[in-house]
Amino acid sequence: MVDVGVFTPPIAVQFPSDPSEGPWVTSLSSGKFTLTRPREGCVWQALLECTPDAEDGLFGELFRTLRQLSVRHGWKNRCSSIEDAVQRMVSFGLEPKALTVPFSTLKEIVGEELTEEEADRLTLSKGCVTEVNGIQVLSARQALRKGEALVTTARAMVGHYTRVHTYVGVTILRADKSVVLVGEDAVA
Repeated sequence: MVDVGVFTPPIAVQFPSDPSEGPWVTSLSSGKFTLTRPREGCVWQALLECTPDAEDGLFGELFRTLRQLSVRHGWKNRCSSIEDAVQRMVSFGLEPKALTVPFSTLKEIVGEELTEEEADRLTLSKGCVTEVNGIQVLSARQALRKGEALVTTARAMVGHYTRVHTYVGVTILRADKSVVLVGEDAVA
């Protein structure tokens, strides 16, 4: 009998990167995120075991890390409201394309009461819960707290999400501009 199809877990992925795409924030195999630099023209992304059901925790960790890095490095990508975040992204010369909010905030944005299952089903079928003024609205479920949100530009400019079976990796490009964080520590 021949043993067919032994799955070897992936460890890392590399992406060619141009200096204009920095700063870069990438996943570590520990489930944390870090600021990184290209080596020999490539940025590396570690993959970690993370089922789709566990991605909320990973997204929350990414949000917190982006906020900490933004504060530490004096990036101007933090706002106190969604409206300010959209305008901030425009001021960076980028077009806001997606808004990710906690499930508890969806009703304010969507204008109707949805269950988490309905929001997830809409996202699976349409790629988002809804679209408002050309911006896709996504549910972060419980990964973000009330009052927090994330405005992002076009996916190709935001970065790389890699999923291989139960392993995932994330790399954010232009981390100081391609994502604008909404929360308590806004920058004027």
